[in-house]
Amino acid sequence: ASAGSIRLEGRELTGLPAHEVPKAGVAYVPQGRRLFAEMTVAENIEIGLMARNKGKVTRENVLDLFPLLRQRLRQRSGTLSGG
Repeated sequence: ASAGSIRLEGRELTGLPAHEVPKAGVAYVPQGRRLFAEMTVAENIEIGLMARNKGKVTRENVLDLFPLLRQRLRQRSGTLSGG
């Protein structure tokens, strides 16, 4: 696209430096599932939370949204089913 804007909850994100975008709550997630396949589910969640600097509370929110992951925190992500 050559024009447009990005807004999240009323906040203009267009033009933000790349390192500020995750702090606003936006992340790029590639379609491929093997990005951190050798790491555990817990480690993948922790990496996703690093930019937010919210730690345990946000981690619990993620696990509330995806309750089956709680049972698989020590499992390598690359062994999870995609379906």
